[in-house]
Amino acid sequence: MRQVEISFPRGKPSYNNYFGTNSDPSGSEKIKKKKRASDSVDVTHISSNDNDDLFKISRSTPSVPKKKKKSIGLTSEETDLLISGSKADKIKTVVDSLSFETISEGLLSLGRVIRIRDHEILVSLPGRTMGSVPITAISGPYTKALEKLTLAEGREDAVYGVKDLFQIGQIVSVAVTGVKKDVHSVRVTLSMSPSDLQAGYTSGSISESMVLTGAVESVEDHGYIIDIGVQGTHTFLPKENAKAFIQNVNHKPLGIGQLLKCKVLKSKSAGRSGTSKTYLTVTISPKEVNRTKYTMETVNNYQLLLPGMESEGTVMETHKTGIKVDFLGMVSLIHLDHMAEPWTLPGTLEVGATNFPRVLYLFPNSSNPYLTLQSRICQKKASLPQLLLTLGDKLKVKIARIEKRGLIVKFENGERGFVSSTRCSDNSAFTDEDIAREFPIASSHTCCVMEYSSLDNIYIGSFQQSVLSQQIIRIDQLEVGQVVSCDLKAWKSTGAIVGVGLAKGFIPKIHFGELALKNPAVKFPVGHKFKARVCRIDLNKNQILLTAKKRLVKSKAPLLSSYPECVYGIESEGVISKVTESGLNIFTIGGLSAFIPATKATKESRTRLTKLFFPGQVVNFHVVSANAEKNRIILSMLFEESSRQHTSSSNEVITGGKENKQKLKNGKQSAGGHVIEIINKSVKVIPEDVVVVKPTTNRRKIKVSLENKETKSKSRKLTTDKTKSKDNPEPPRKRRKKHNSEQDTHKDVPKRSEIPCLEVPSESFYDTSYLIKGGNESDSDVSSVEEYETEEIPKTVKAVKKDKASKEWAHESEIRKIESKVADPLHTPTTLDDFERLVINSPNSSLAWTAFIAFVLQGADIVNARALAARALQTILFREEGERLNIWKVMLNMETGFGTEESVKHTFNEALKANDPLAIYKAMCEIRQRAKNYKELEYLLRVMNKKFPQEREVWFLGLTHYYKTGQFDKGRELFKTCLANLPKTEHITMISKTAVLEMKYGDVGRGRTLLDTTLLTYPKRLDLWLLYAAQLIKKGNYDDARDVFQNAARVPFVPKRMLVVLKKFLQFEMEHGTLENRSKVKEMALQYVNNVDASAEFLTHLDD
Repeated sequence: MRQVEISFPRGKPSYNNYFGTNSDPSGSEKIKKKKRASDSVDVTHISSNDNDDLFKISRSTPSVPKKKKKSIGLTSEETDLLISGSKADKIKTVVDSLSFETISEGLLSLGRVIRIRDHEILVSLPGRTMGSVPITAISGPYTKALEKLTLAEGREDAVYGVKDLFQIGQIVSVAVTGVKKDVHSVRVTLSMSPSDLQAGYTSGSISESMVLTGAVESVEDHGYIIDIGVQGTHTFLPKENAKAFIQNVNHKPLGIGQLLKCKVLKSKSAGRSGTSKTYLTVTISPKEVNRTKYTMETVNNYQLLLPGMESEGTVMETHKTGIKVDFLGMVSLIHLDHMAEPWTLPGTLEVGATNFPRVLYLFPNSSNPYLTLQSRICQKKASLPQLLLTLGDKLKVKIARIEKRGLIVKFENGERGFVSSTRCSDNSAFTDEDIAREFPIASSHTCCVMEYSSLDNIYIGSFQQSVLSQQIIRIDQLEVGQVVSCDLKAWKSTGAIVGVGLAKGFIPKIHFGELALKNPAVKFPVGHKFKARVCRIDLNKNQILLTAKKRLVKSKAPLLSSYPECVYGIESEGVISKVTESGLNIFTIGGLSAFIPATKATKESRTRLTKLFFPGQVVNFHVVSANAEKNRIILSMLFEESSRQHTSSSNEVITGGKENKQKLKNGKQSAGGHVIEIINKSVKVIPEDVVVVKPTTNRRKIKVSLENKETKSKSRKLTTDKTKSKDNPEPPRKRRKKHNSEQDTHKDVPKRSEIPCLEVPSESFYDTSYLIKGGNESDSDVSSVEEYETEEIPKTVKAVKKDKASKEWAHESEIRKIESKVADPLHTPTTLDDFERLVINSPNSSLAWTAFIAFVLQGADIVNARALAARALQTILFREEGERLNIWKVMLNMETGFGTEESVKHTFNEALKANDPLAIYKAMCEIRQRAKNYKELEYLLRVMNKKFPQEREVWFLGLTHYYKTGQFDKGRELFKTCLANLPKTEHITMISKTAVLEMKYGDVGRGRTLLDTTLLTYPKRLDLWLLYAAQLIKKGNYDDARDVFQNAARVPFVPKRMLVVLKKFLQFEMEHGTLENRSKVKEMALQYVNNVDASAEFLTHLDD
């Protein structure tokens, strides 16, 4: 706040001069209600558009006394002032807003919580300023409770964390306790403690109906003891008075140290004078607190004012920067930014009008409070105002007005913006005169949206070209896994600070170079530019962690950025951050910390890990387990344990034949993701449901034995034996006896009829056996054949052999039929087993998986289709990028057709993390277009234009959509934006493509104009001439096409290009012209040959 006035040495200070000397002892200035009639002044606002003079002053002509008085020798300035009016009429009240230059210790203000961290709270303050509240400055009781927790002293009362005490968007009262200024920044430290907010109060100055800030000190049987920070007071909150707040606002019991707005219901003093104490009874009911309005009887001096107090105000004076108000008998000020509506001008308020402002902030050692008329500042529900602009966007604005600190701009959607003087230009010598010249009122400019001041409801922008040229403005524009360009800013002891656009990130030392570098600063000096990959983003701490390892930057391995992504068996890459005897600490590409035990890092148990591995080494691994509750991820580098597994709950396969027999002989092997151990021809298997191959007779047989789950071992054994053969005959009676002995050994084993099995000859074409869930019948074409051992003992050996031979013959015939069908390349899968065989034979084929998913979706089984798609992504190698991308496209199509909008968005976000974002965006656009969901399609197109402004294909997608749907105005506007963003080398291509769209869907004349203009500048672009003619031929404009060919033939092309022109011209005349026209073309060719001295072969090629 400042004033401009003309020196006037004599006379009494005027009513309007609130800087006068006549103020009361308490420091608050009393306003005189009565004035002499001769001193009356009528102030009338001229016009809100008149920025030079906002006041017209009219007054009654003073009566001229009849008696002459002696001249007192006035100066010319004093004479002019007497003629024009009283001294007050020349005073101009200029209302300045709060700024980092004027903020000082002792300031009390309202603020809005914009970010909550573990140890501090960031608060937005008026005047586009902000400060932080340390966790120790919330309240005295809260600090004491934290100290007791630190000392491990038990407490029965609830002590909440900072994030449970406050909400984003909550309006709070704060006191400035420290201001630290340096060359480049200002750090403001705040306090919410009641003792700092109510430092000017005494026990005698508190009266009923006042609203004070208090903190819960203790929980009693019938209520709460509240600390209001005023000595000589004892404040009690009955539980009944807190019930409404707990149910409707807090939704949990009150915690120790929690801040509350308390309204005084009763005030009673007790005790002797000098040692008396004031007992207060308060309520925190939102209804009671919010409707409190103050009067001069309650608050009668400046020291008792608190931020948020509401009372009636009367307009005393208006100015282009704000208004002067009579508030509780004190002259108060309201800045232009805090009018009731964003674009309301002070001149629209009449002098004498009443309103109900609130105290916004209070300077120490002053008598003029600053107020606000914005009702949303003290809204009941804590929430940030809805952002109508995206931070980081570059938008068109118009200059609304020029202020002392910068420019106020207006966005196209009506939102307000502020650009400080330092952000108007990259030139540090840019003066106020330069600003007024370069940014006149109502001129249009491109502005980058940098921040949002939530308390003032205004966006902070920049006109600097160094900012507008950057693609990344804020860290929330980045995604984990994104590859970005960095420039090294500075080296620290643990790593390097790098610039990512306008954001700053950190790269640890071990993330530079493929090998461990002792001094990475030599290879990566300050100013060096390189590619890096985003590994972790912490929006709460405003931090980015990146890696510069080339292998990780180029890696296509899956990102592991959250615990749900750490599926068992999934393979990825990471960096060793620490090597110990017990194992390796791993940092994944997605920024997670994991651990590889020593037993899963190497088979060489006798060699120390420190000799095999080193910090900074990039390794491959697969996930063994992930526990989000314990914050632990276990990995393994021994890939042979999972090399033959097919993760997920689908059917798993063990292949037969000589190779697997040999593997079974070697000891431990892996099948279906579980370890199999062979001991004395007995195979122990860990999984729960097992079905094993049983080859036909005369071949080796593997028999399944399942123990009851109630037994202690809970395992199954696979016993192998040899069937009866010529070399080793065995009578049926003995085999039966042996079989019975096995049943006696395992009494709890289910009957053989309950054990599903498959018989496949080991020499068959399709030598594979399936694991089928126990107890269920197989859908396979291979029928289950019962074992040849029967319950009844045959009478003769001859009868047994005859029965056995007939069964074998029938079974072999059925097997041959199945093999021939499987071997047929033209066979179309029709069953689940057919598709299982298909994907097993071609595990990396997206076509096979897509056909399988489509087959499942025929029954609208979206759950199993999703599981199948997830299985496909886990099976296909991550190096097969195209195949994996196809599966993601299938998933997006599937969710669009069968899922919800939430599932579509979730799948889309996951696809962006795992693939090239541009490819996913294009695929999603195609899906939305096929579904004719144009609203979502246009939203995607806008996002793509912002994310990929240098991609020509992205702009063309939008142009094609708008022209095909008849939105020509939007398409033409997009075309202009496209040319402004694309490099000039892409302009000709975009102009030609847009011209084709115009001629095909829009205005043919406009399209022709685009091509004509381009060809005037680039006449030797043969492709444009041919494109132009082809479009006219499609439209049936043969005469215009002929003119285009003739104009092209006049261009001095080299013979090779001219031959193309004339051949196309002649072909056109052969199809659409006359014999005379053809002759003219040949004459043009002959003339060209004579002029350029071309060879005679030119005409020969033309005839061809």
